[in-house]
Amino acid sequence: DEIPVDERTSGVHVEVRGVPGYLREQQEACIIAQMITSGDGMGTATPGVPVVIPGDGSAAAALFGSGSHAHRMVRAYRAGNRTTPLTVIALEDNAAGAKAARTVTLAGTATQAGTLPVYVGLDRVQVGVAVGETAAVLAAALISAINDAADLPVVAEATATPEEVKVTAKHKGEIGNDIKLHVAMLGELGGEAVPTGLTVSGLGFLTGGTANPVQTAARAAIANRDYHYYTLGGWSDTTTLDAWSAELEDMWSPGRDLWGRLGLTARRGSLSQLKTFGSARNDRFISCLGVSGSPGPVVG
Repeated sequence: DEIPVDERTSGVHVEVRGVPGYLREQQEACIIAQMITSGDGMGTATPGVPVVIPGDGSAAAALFGSGSHAHRMVRAYRAGNRTTPLTVIALEDNAAGAKAARTVTLAGTATQAGTLPVYVGLDRVQVGVAVGETAAVLAAALISAINDAADLPVVAEATATPEEVKVTAKHKGEIGNDIKLHVAMLGELGGEAVPTGLTVSGLGFLTGGTANPVQTAARAAIANRDYHYYTLGGWSDTTTLDAWSAELEDMWSPGRDLWGRLGLTARRGSLSQLKTFGSARNDRFISCLGVSGSPGPVVG
């Protein structure tokens, strides 16, 4: 555009314009996560089949089950990114796995009216407390409050001890071990406290979750679909990372030409634990976020 059209001088005239060369690529994200496949809250999606998530992601509750791993990951993703096209490949729980669980115990009798604020990760469940209510009564109320909150990643049930509440992850696998139970997290300055006369013990992370989903179906479903970012469910076990490391390496190969694709996941631990974990791996195309001290789960 800068070379005059009426130029008659002989020679070679070269003009370079950078504007037409701007990248015009629409990038897409893919979440691989667990769905609920049985019971009253089961999702309608077919495990192992990619599902495009429309709009704000609210459809994920029905597709994958309310409070499921996949539902909560979609919700968290859309809270921070409302525009990038999103697909989910939902997986069944590993049949050989176990669900994480924890039992908390209430004790005492309330001598002060108020509210008992119990947190499941960063989600708050509130139980109204009246003067004279016993630990057993409030334990039953807490069970109802947890189960009424369908978006939570856990369910609650009574035990043989009336003052106890057993909280169990909705999914089998290690992801449940990242769910933490705590009370009055905001403290008195934030307007939260356990009402006088009551105590809550046994708080902390759920434990006992084992065996993450087998990734074969997800890898087969991807084939040559053109996603750019793969959110790997927050899993960081060796089997899962090895599977996706091999898949991503293959994407970057001349045979598939899917360059620029990255896997994303996370892992909780102390600084020394995360250093040991990171030093043992050399995944070129997987980025693992180390998390330490966060009260919420590493995903969802």
